[in-house]
Amino acid sequence: MHHQASFIPSFFPKGTVLGQDVDFFYFPAYAGKDLGKPVLGAGTLATITKDTPEAHAFIDFLQNPISNEIWMAQSGFLSTLKSANPATYGNDTLKKEGQILLQATTFRFEVPT
Repeated sequence: MHHQASFIPSFFPKGTVLGQDVDFFYFPAYAGKDLGKPVLGAGTLATITKDTPEAHAFIDFLQNPISNEIWMAQSGFLSTLKSANPATYGNDTLKKEGQILLQATTFRFEVPT
């Protein structure tokens, strides 16, 4: 078992089979504790620093499923936008990671140590 970030599949050797050679899952509970479905992660935030119509249009675009789906089709991007179509992920690994993220009951920002 290895605790790693969502980018780790980019280092998998060719031919690695999801569910057979590697898999992803929620952090397991300990000593009978119910942890639900927790995930750790980082986050990218967008904010308006100059109040302009263009800045508001960009934020509106980011909230649109299509903008997320364009990135989801590429490698290395997971979306928390529930209205985005998970079928647009570029591969099965991203689909599985995205499913775990969307079904999580708790999200904690991971602080590097």
